[in-house]
Amino acid sequence: MTVKSLRHHFVSAISDGTDQTQVQPQTEWDDDHDFWLGYRAVTGTSDTIAHADHFSVITYSNASAISAGIPAPSGNNFPLGWRVRLRNLGPGAVTLSGTGGATINTATSVTINSGNTLDLHSTGAANYVGAPILAASPFSIGVSFQKFWPNGTYTYTPVANLICAIVETIGAGGGGGGAEAYATYTNIGGGGGSGSYSRKLLTGAQIGASQTVTVGAGGSGGGYGTNSTDGGDTSFGTLCIGKGGKGGPTCSTAGWQTLTNAAGGDPGVGDLCFAGGPGSAFMIFAMLATNAPYAITGGKGGDNFFGGGGVEQPFLTTQSTQNGNGGTGYGGGGGAGITCNQVTSTTWATGGVGAGGACFVTEFHS
Repeated sequence: MTVKSLRHHFVSAISDGTDQTQVQPQTEWDDDHDFWLGYRAVTGTSDTIAHADHFSVITYSNASAISAGIPAPSGNNFPLGWRVRLRNLGPGAVTLSGTGGATINTATSVTINSGNTLDLHSTGAANYVGAPILAASPFSIGVSFQKFWPNGTYTYTPVANLICAIVETIGAGGGGGGAEAYATYTNIGGGGGSGSYSRKLLTGAQIGASQTVTVGAGGSGGGYGTNSTDGGDTSFGTLCIGKGGKGGPTCSTAGWQTLTNAAGGDPGVGDLCFAGGPGSAFMIFAMLATNAPYAITGGKGGDNFFGGGGVEQPFLTTQSTQNGNGGTGYGGGGGAGITCNQVTSTTWATGGVGAGGACFVTEFHS
């Protein structure tokens, strides 16, 4: 099979002669001719493409950027069908610019990055047509991770060439409830609720150049003259939000009292949202004259997948005050305080502080 053919338009019918100093009509004029492509290597940082580069491969190789130029067709130079292939072998990018009014794909210049090739064709007019050939490379994905903690305000800047990211937000835990002291009574506050969890899959275009991340602070525990506070929300802009848990109720009544559970954080904003776990609250009871109390403990903070609630205090049988334990991990609710047989009403047991929230961003990039 003939890979290529280059022959004269005119075919001679005359047989070869005996004079070998002349072109033989059939074995030479009518025969297929050898045809060779040109090659030129450029190692500097500048180049000008010439008409003589027709049907050539020009390679560029330099660590620095390279500037190349090509003039507009003129006279017999760069006619319709003129063609050259440009190959960048080095790390420095090649910028090919048109001169004398020439353009490439209607642009004044094009860039040939490392490993890429440009097939350049003349249309016989000022505008050349360039067909880029990208370097073949295996498809790969990079994974990176950013964490935002403790509580505060941050600016998230995505990794370069971000394709998409999984954003996770955990709201902060609510503070535990306090307990007021009464003689001959044991009082237990209610545990704070844990923060809720949200997850969102976002494209690089949805995230943009940056997002403001706000990580919620844990709620404070209730005490003398103060109620517990709710945990703060954790947000990734407006795209993904985990809600803070509610503060635990305060016990400030002598005798039997049933406290309402402090709710966990409400489901927030995201593709997948889970409410936080509620804190526990127990019935409060009178001490018997026989000093044989019911064996009850209470006031545990709410749990979530990322954090544990402050553990409940042991039941007290002697005059004592125990402050609540703080929440742990990310978003755990604060535990409640407990008092037993305290005569002075200003002696309060303070609730534990809720654990702060957090924001996690898992990035996928090229």
